[in-house]
Amino acid sequence: SLIGQNNFSPFLLTFILSVHSIIAGTTLGLENEFLSSLIIFIAIISHKGFAAFALGISLRDCQLSTSKQSGVIGFFSLMTPLGIGLGTGLSGLLGSGMLTNIEGIFGALAAGTFLYVATQEIIEEVFHEKENALLKIIFMTAGFVVMAVLAIAA
Repeated sequence: SLIGQNNFSPFLLTFILSVHSIIAGTTLGLENEFLSSLIIFIAIISHKGFAAFALGISLRDCQLSTSKQSGVIGFFSLMTPLGIGLGTGLSGLLGSGMLTNIEGIFGALAAGTFLYVATQEIIEEVFHEKENALLKIIFMTAGFVVMAVLAIAA
């Protein structure tokens, strides 16, 4: 797991979450239909807080100074808007046929990076503590169901 006690792990987690944020933001920036954009926005917002929380816990556990923690969180918070700008710029440059292919690629990358981070990093850490396991499973399943419904609706 990347979430651990060493001083490098929060920076590696920041990198992984930032790449995911740029990809998700690019997916949103590429979308030109309002309903699809709204669904992607809801999907991004619904898990962004949890990603930031996991990053914050990782930063706290390695006992970085408050100014370094603020810098890392500030950097992370800029990645989705950066991705949106990138996607918006690409959408203005590409034709509609190519845009559809690029949207699909970035949508798949966003989903894949989310699933990787969730299953390999965050969930492993959450289930390390055995207390409230059933409640954790219920909430995790509910989260996956909500994301699946949003994906189907898009």
